[in-house]
Amino acid sequence: MLRIVLIALMLLSFPGASGTAAAQDVQEKRSHSSNAAIELELKDGSLLRGTILSETETTISFRTLSGSLIDIRTSDVVRRRRVVGRMTENGFLQHDPNTTRLLFGPTAQPLKSGNGYIAAHELFLLSGAVGVGDFITLWGGASIVPGAPEQLIFAAPKFTLFNRGNKSLATGFALGTVTGGNDSGGIMYTAGTLGGAEQAVTFGTGFLFGGGEVLDSALLMFGGHKQLSSRIKLISENYAMPAEGGGVLMSAAVRFIGGFLTTDFGGITHSSALTGSNMPIIPWLSFSYHFLR
Repeated sequence: MLRIVLIALMLLSFPGASGTAAAQDVQEKRSHSSNAAIELELKDGSLLRGTILSETETTISFRTLSGSLIDIRTSDVVRRRRVVGRMTENGFLQHDPNTTRLLFGPTAQPLKSGNGYIAAHELFLLSGAVGVGDFITLWGGASIVPGAPEQLIFAAPKFTLFNRGNKSLATGFALGTVTGGNDSGGIMYTAGTLGGAEQAVTFGTGFLFGGGEVLDSALLMFGGHKQLSSRIKLISENYAMPAEGGGVLMSAAVRFIGGFLTTDFGGITHSSALTGSNMPIIPWLSFSYHFLR
């Protein structure tokens, strides 16, 4: 597993290793085919996606993604929002705005500057993130377990070192502590992502630390996502610590994409469940609200 992680990181660090320069140009063009557009919802229920060329108090001059020019009365527009996606043979494919993380752990892809989200994981763990300068993602959060005398607080900045075409490489750390105590701990990690908004795989390796010590054994992460439609995406996120014989913590979920709001529903279990140890499947539920600049 470690060999796979190292190979992935080497591919990310040396763009020329993935093929010829022509192939790299094609890959970059595919990545850049994901564009932001303005979606207008009209009173008759129709949706228009494209670019606002000009706007007055009474009229909007609009160019659709197919290139048509339309003048729309401002009074006919009931809602407008920014969307990200691309045109396909079957129409507009809206991309998931939350490609910077899987279920909970990060991918190597950054949040664009000024973009961000707030999220509730398992209802009682709140988090939020914002992009700074297109390569720094500031992420953190806290638990809000009712009646609990202590709560978890964590901060987890991520630094994307390389982000070109469909390859990204990032490093970062997560540091957490419990209120009312002096103990803290976390993880230092490096992650690489191969792919884009519609499908990608992520490999990572990190070292846990706490109490002034750093564990010798690396924690390995591997996961990925596959978008099936403008509304549905499949996600998996898994962790292994082979040197400790700890097995693999596995998770999978379906992400429902609803514009600014995404909902993840799935389950978490351990590889010991496959050997008859009766490890239960823990339900996973997460909500994220995204704001795009």
